[in-house]
Formats: sequence, C-alpha cells, structure tokens
Amino acid sequence: MTTARRTNIIATRDRNPCATLQEIGDKYGITRERVRQVLKEAGVQTKHVLRVNHLICPFCGGEKTYNSSRCPTCREAQREAVRLVPLVCDQCGTMFERKQVDVLTRAKRYGFGGPVFCSRRCQGIYTAEHYGIGTPNNPIYKTVFPNRVPKWDYGELYRLRDLTGWGAIRLSRALGIPEGTVSDALRRRQDATETPPNEL
Repeated sequence: MTTARRTNIIATRDRNPCATLQEIGDKYGITRERVRQVLKEAGVQTKHVLRVNHLICPFCGGEKTYNSSRCPTCREAQREAVRLVPLVCDQCGTMFERKQVDVLTRAKRYGFGGPVFCSRRCQGIYTAEHYGIGTPNNPIYKTVFPNRVPKWDYGELYRLRDLTGWGAIRLSRALGIPEGTVSDALRRRQDATETPPNEL
C-alpha cells in the first residue's frame, strides 16, 4: 500500500470520525481489517464515533444545530441550489417565495400570467369571487363577500319550472345555467317544501 493511500485513509478518519471501518474500506477498495491495521499503525483511533443524529449533518458529517436538518454550509448550498423566486399573491397582495422549479413547471403546464396565491384560502376566495362558487346563505360567505350578488337568478329558474314543468337538462339549456347547478337548486327547493311525514 502506498504512502499516499495510507495518508488518504487517515485523513478520511480525521475528517469523518463517524465513518465505520467498512465504509472507509469500501471507499478505497480494501477490507475493514486492513483499514484497522493502517489506522492502528498510524496511532489513530480505530473505533468510529457513534452517530448522534441530531448533532451531525447527514450530508457532510459536520456539526449542526439541534433544530435544523443540515449544517449551515449545507443549508446555504441547498438554498443556492433551490433558488427561491419572489411572487405576489393576486388575492391579498402578500409577497411570498416559491421554488423556481415549481414556478417553471406551473408556467409550462398553464402558461405565464395566471393568478398566483400564497395559500389555499386566498385561492378559494379568488375562485369564489371570480367564478361564483359558494353558497350565498352561508354566514361566512356573507362576511367575506358582503356585496356579492348571486351569479344565477334562481327566482327565474323556479318560475320557469312552475310554468313549464321542465326537467333540469331543459331548464339549464334554456337559462344557460350548468345542469348540476339547476338540479341542486331544484333539489334544495324540493327539500325545503317537503313536509315531514306524520308520526304514527
């Protein structure tokens, strides 16, 4: 075994005291017994230090703080690799960051220029405001949208149903309301007008 190789093995033990003899041997293509012999001849500790997961970085073997998953060097390298992009929420105007990869994937799928949101709550409010989703009788809906007018005229729907007796499909075509919305409205009206059966 060459002197340079012995020096590398000893340096590996010094750099990472948690590495087992097997791991060092696998790195240099020798057995763990030969690694032990080289380290013993050099007067270096042969037994590895037990890994304490909450104190040793799993990526470089350096010391890390208790509440982080990486040491400061690896954490900074990860931030650099991830590259966060600053965005502004279209609903509340809050500035937030997203991974550049996620932004580009979304742009590839939906194109640039669509709305972006900082949370699902903002997305839900935006959707309700722009597409009429929500129930106007819900008290939360009334507090979020105090001046909101229902998207569909249910009075006209009920009047036409009473006059013609048409079903949900024909009413939806006549009024330009989605069929599911018409059938839900008719079902709600029927449930409200039905009287509970008398108890025997």
